[in-house]
Amino acid sequence: MEDVKPKKPAHRRAFLAAGLVLSACGLLAACGQAACFLIGRRMGYVYVYDAWLYLVNAAFLGAFLLAAACFAVRFWKRRTGWASVAAAAVFALLFALNAVVCDQNSAAFMQTTVTSPPEGGGEAVFKTDTASGETAEYRRRFFFFAKERGAFPYAADGERKIQWLAPDVCAVTYQDGAGRIHQYVSANGDRGTGISYYYVLNAVWGGWGAADGSGWTITAENQKITLKMGDVTEVYSAEECVQRGTLALLLCRDGLPQ
Repeated sequence: MEDVKPKKPAHRRAFLAAGLVLSACGLLAACGQAACFLIGRRMGYVYVYDAWLYLVNAAFLGAFLLAAACFAVRFWKRRTGWASVAAAAVFALLFALNAVVCDQNSAAFMQTTVTSPPEGGGEAVFKTDTASGETAEYRRRFFFFAKERGAFPYAADGERKIQWLAPDVCAVTYQDGAGRIHQYVSANGDRGTGISYYYVLNAVWGGWGAADGSGWTITAENQKITLKMGDVTEVYSAEECVQRGTLALLLCRDGLPQ
């Protein structure tokens, strides 16, 4: 008669399969994270929310931790089992350390603001270095990632006011360290044909009135832009005006938007 080898318990095989699957998932997440640093950063891509960096770390560390636990059960009382226990302890320590670093640093170095217009159809992402106040605008390229498309000309200090002038035009009013008011406009759309560059200043020459009946009028002539409302008159030099994108024109005086 042939010797019949005892079959391995089904739960042992299940733990082995689960460990292999979790190891593959953890390796995939770890490779993706490495690709973000080695390739994505060089191309200017970052996570939309900085906390997602730690969430991805938690994903692959958690997968490796569970995989090591499955291998420890599968190979219990063997040398491989004890090695798996040691690996699980290491991954548990790294998982806890990642959580502590996330709690302390996720908003300590970089402040992220993601805003959308009330009617939808647009989005703006702003990242501010909390130490220097330097702020950059990002545009979401993929679900998790964004790429820088502009920066505030002056470092921001304190609170800022965000206004959506249109579904594709966002204005940010902020102060610098000296308390001076500045404005940054994010314009993502196009009112022209999209074939050639659109100059806003050329489009506003002439006289215009406010559509909401507020009484404001704007006149652009003789290289000057004049705003009027009752007895209030504001005059700006066309040379000092700054265009943002193809939709917005900042009315400036002495280099500062008014």
